[in-house]
Amino acid sequence: MVTPWPAFLIAVRVDVLNREAEVIQRLMAGISEACAQFISDQAKHLDYISSNFHLTREDAAKWFSTVHYPADCTYVSQAVIDHCLDTLKKAQVVQSVPESTLFVDPRTASIHL
Repeated sequence: MVTPWPAFLIAVRVDVLNREAEVIQRLMAGISEACAQFISDQAKHLDYISSNFHLTREDAAKWFSTVHYPADCTYVSQAVIDHCLDTLKKAQVVQSVPESTLFVDPRTASIHL
């Protein structure tokens, strides 16, 4: 099943963000760097994926070809946020679709069209 949202999410309580915005910024930079390293050496990581998750190398390669890792984890797509919120409304998880800017703090990330 393909979900309408990214597989990973960084959520931070407002009080923590107010105290630790710089730490969260460094965390996001570290995640971006780790993603870049992961996709830069696909052969090495296919071996890791196949051995640690008991997949053939071919199945690991198929999986790897379906995933996307952002170059910059502080980039948040407006379209992804809108699609997620619309999906949650259709599923009656939320009654109304709130403003998407409520979900991204400009100290640590930015919304892009």
